[in-house]
Amino acid sequence: MAERPCAVSQAIAELVPALPDQAARDLRALLIIGTALQAPAVKRTERLGLLLRLLDGEGTIPDSASYALAREKCAEAGEHWPDHSTLCRAYGSWLLAVKAAMALLHGLGRPPSYKRPGTSVSYTLIEVIEAVRACRQALGPWPSEDDWPTESEYLAYRRFAREAAARAGMPSPRLPCRQTIRTKVGRWDQVLAQARVERHAA
Repeated sequence: MAERPCAVSQAIAELVPALPDQAARDLRALLIIGTALQAPAVKRTERLGLLLRLLDGEGTIPDSASYALAREKCAEAGEHWPDHSTLCRAYGSWLLAVKAAMALLHGLGRPPSYKRPGTSVSYTLIEVIEAVRACRQALGPWPSEDDWPTESEYLAYRRFAREAAARAGMPSPRLPCRQTIRTKVGRWDQVLAQARVERHAA
């Protein structure tokens, strides 16, 4: 089904016949070049449409299961979106797909501010471990049970999760910063060792 031309396109179409031949040819060439350059960016934006919707509406980073569920519901309504693995292949990983979507959201306007309570409650050891496990769940599925996010991947996930929550006007999720993690547990390999033990014990 052909899309309805926008006002700018209609204005250009009306202008072209009134232009000298050379100017009309130059304008046509510019439009062709502009369309060719814009096409990949438009395709990328359209590819991330469902992820953008989930990030902007729910205020959390969807994991593969919740994304798949939303995709199925959209399919029932006649909408067709790429699956989780397709986005991972297109952007390199789920985290990078989320990063691209967050960049697009920032381009749509600044997220609303959320005033945090004046007093903060310190993190427990269990909360630190659960935060790392939540990150692994959100960025999966992983090739094997032994694969876990790196510290930099966790920190990026934390930043995106906090930005998504702020954009939705929700409180920041309980995801500790690097210093808190190191104070409560230690080095990142020690954090992962604890998270693996907690996971197998669950």
